[in-house]
Amino acid sequence: MSKPRKHFSELSRPQIVKMWNGCVDAAIEYAKKINMSGLSECGSHNIYTALKEAVFGEWEKAKEIRNRK
Repeated sequence: MSKPRKHFSELSRPQIVKMWNGCVDAAIEYAKKINMSGLSECGSHNIYTALKEAVFGEWEKAKEIRNRK
């Protein structure tokens, strides 16, 4: 039986910072993977895209882990 999930508002600051740092690390890795050279106002990839893709990737990984349990 899985343990109940915490509501986001119940997380401690260190837990939230840890999640944020994981997303930033994933965004950096994503930017390296696509060889992103910098910010772009009209380009298809910029730091916001990298963050979005990283957050989505982290969410997918968490979902897979949860489904394995």
